[in-house]
Amino acid sequence: MRVLASVVQTGSTRNIDEPHKIVAHLAAKKAYEQAGIAPEDVDVAEVHGATAVGEFLNAETLMRSPFVQARRIVPRAY
Repeated sequence: MRVLASVVQTGSTRNIDEPHKIVAHLAAKKAYEQAGIAPEDVDVAEVHGATAVGEFLNAETLMRSPFVQARRIVPRAY
């Protein structure tokens, strides 16, 4: 395993319909740019969510799945 980037990102102002402005997503974009890679170049990403829904949200913010995926899956889970 090689660490190609390290980014600290705080705060963002966004509306509920602007998932591309989520702080973790902004940090992921900076990390990908810093490392010179794209999301599809990553084979493994260790993420931690407190719930299964959190895991979907992490995958979205890391650009490993479309933002709409969690919105489609979450309502069926409850």
